[in-house]
Amino acid sequence: MNNIIIIAPLLTSLVALGTLWNVSRQRIISNRPDIHFKPKDIIIKFDEKDKLPYVESKNDDSLESAIFNIGLGTAKNIKAKWVIDEKNFDKLKEFDDKDEYIFEKISGGDRMFYSIKKIRSNEEAMVRLSYTHDFDFILPYKTNEEPEEFLEPSASIRYIYGIYSELLFNRLEEGQDLDLEEDFNCRLEISYQDISGKKYNDIFKMKLEYKHLGSHGANAYYQLVKI
Repeated sequence: MNNIIIIAPLLTSLVALGTLWNVSRQRIISNRPDIHFKPKDIIIKFDEKDKLPYVESKNDDSLESAIFNIGLGTAKNIKAKWVIDEKNFDKLKEFDDKDEYIFEKISGGDRMFYSIKKIRSNEEAMVRLSYTHDFDFILPYKTNEEPEEFLEPSASIRYIYGIYSELLFNRLEEGQDLDLEEDFNCRLEISYQDISGKKYNDIFKMKLEYKHLGSHGANAYYQLVKI
């Protein structure tokens, strides 16, 4: 009997702790945001005279992607940063076996740029290796609402995929058997907080899938896949 009297308060405390843990866990879940992007159809043009190959949206010139917060809580202090690995340009150089392009790294203070020049047309573009977007907050998404925030991929990414698609098509025209699965290291790093100040960090890899690749360009869609 004495043992039961001693154990009873301990069991009561354990039950109370369990209840408190469940309440705390439910509060965390209800506050947690979750950033998500929808895939988007794109077109890649590389047959226009005197123009660098470029990626555009299928419906308009913008390549903006809607940002969705599919979590239950508000996301705040969102910082989104595109990161483009320099090795991507090494891959483009490798594919450019006819030396149609010049890729040159340029330092601009604390920022790194690449100059991309098409020799035939003498057209040149300056692209940055990183690009950032900041958003104050994104409310939880509801199916009857239109997204309020949009994210535009950096020009570097749009040129990288455009030039790669052109060089890929040229190789296919020469009868080379190539894998259409691209493996560029273009990623999006996102950090954000919930309403209690807890921090979250997500990394998304940009993936492109071709639907059609022809002499006038390509139809494809891209998506940002969380890794």
